[in-house]
Amino acid sequence: MSVHTHQVRHFNLPVHGMSCTACAMRIEKVLNRLPDVHAEVSFANERAQVRLQGSASSIEDVIQGIQKAGFALHENTLELNIEGMSCTACSQRIEKVLKRQPILDAQVNFATETASVRYVEGLITPQEIISTIEKAGFTAQQKKTDVDIESANRSAQFKQQKWLFLTAALFTLPLFIEMLAMMLGYHEIIPRGIQWLLATPVQFWCGRFFYKHALNAVRGGSANMDVLVVLGTSAAYLFSSVVLFFNLSEHVYFEASASIITLVLLGKLLEARAKAKTGAAIEQLLNLQPKQAHQEINGQIIDVDVDQLALNDIFIVRAGESIPVDGIIIEGNSEVNEAMLTGESMPVSKQPDDSLFAGTVNHHGVLKVRATGIGQHTMIARIVHMVEQAQGSKAEIQRLADQISSIFV
Repeated sequence: MSVHTHQVRHFNLPVHGMSCTACAMRIEKVLNRLPDVHAEVSFANERAQVRLQGSASSIEDVIQGIQKAGFALHENTLELNIEGMSCTACSQRIEKVLKRQPILDAQVNFATETASVRYVEGLITPQEIISTIEKAGFTAQQKKTDVDIESANRSAQFKQQKWLFLTAALFTLPLFIEMLAMMLGYHEIIPRGIQWLLATPVQFWCGRFFYKHALNAVRGGSANMDVLVVLGTSAAYLFSSVVLFFNLSEHVYFEASASIITLVLLGKLLEARAKAKTGAAIEQLLNLQPKQAHQEINGQIIDVDVDQLALNDIFIVRAGESIPVDGIIIEGNSEVNEAMLTGESMPVSKQPDDSLFAGTVNHHGVLKVRATGIGQHTMIARIVHMVEQAQGSKAEIQRLADQISSIFV
C-alpha cells in the first residue's frame, strides 16, 4: 500500500478489538511514539483520530502500529464495473493509479471489466476510489447486484461493437479488393478520391473510440493498444491524404489504415462476445433464487421482494417453490432438492431446526422458515462471490505476462 506525501494529513480510523479504556491508551501510546504522529483514541466510539504532521512516518506505519498492538482495522472491499479498457495495459494503469492511494490492494481484471479494491475505512471513501479511476480516463461505477442490468449492459456493448464492425467492413471491402489487386500487380483500380471517401468514415467514425481511449491514455501518462492503433492508422491515412490532395507521385495507403481498424474492430467484437458469455454461469446461478418471498406478518402471508426480507423474518415456502434466502425450518417437513449446491440428484429430507439454502427447491409440503442469511450473506451469494474472485485473481505467470505486455506497449 502506498500513499502520496502531504505536509499535514488527518485520518479517522475505526479500530476493533478494544475492551476498555486501557486498550485505547495503549494504542495512543504506540502511535504517539512514531515520529510526526499525533493520535487520540476513543474507546467509546472505537475510533482513532490520527494527524500526520510530516513525512517521517506514513499511514502504513500507523496501521502496522495498531496491528502490532493487537487490534484490527475495519477492511472493506469495493467491487466496481469499469468501462473504457481496451487492453491489459489499461488494467495495469488503473492498478498503478489505485495503488498510489491509501488502499490495501487492487485487482483489475480486463476480461471481466471489473476491479476489486480492498481499503481501510477512514483512509479513503468509495467515491474517492471511483474518482481516481475516472481521472485516469475510465468510467467506474459500484457493482450492482441486479444481474439483469449487468447482462443488458454486456448485450448493449456487443451490439455496439457489432454495428461498428459491420459498418467498417462495408466500407473496407472495396479497399480490400484493391489490396488483392496490388498483389497481382494492378495498382489503383479504385481512384484515389474514392479510396479517401471509403477510408474516412472508417478512420474517424468507426475508429472514434480508439482516438478517445488513446487520448485518455496519453493524459494519464501511459500508452496502450489504442495509442498504437491511432499512431499507425493515422500515419497511413494522413500520408495518403497529403499524396492525394497535393497530387504527389507516391503510393497511397488508405486500404492499410481502414483494414487495420476493421480487423481490430473484429477483435473487439469477438472480445465483447466472450465477455457477454463470461457471466452466463453466474447469472444462471443467481436466477435460481426467486425474486419474491411469502413473508408472514402477524399471522398473515404477504408477498414481498426478497430484498425486503430481514434477518429473523418468518416466511413460507410452498411445494414446488424455490427457497428465497437461507434459513432454519420452524415448522413443517419436506424434501428439498439441493443439487445446485451439492450435485446430489436425490432430494434431502428436511424437518424443524434443519437449515435451508437460497435457490434450492422444496419438493412437497409447506415449510415455515426463519431467515438466517440474506443478501450477500446467503450461501449462493458467497459461491458467486468466490467465483468472481477466482475470475478476477491473477496467477503469478499472468502478472509476469501483464508486465511484459506493458513494456511492449
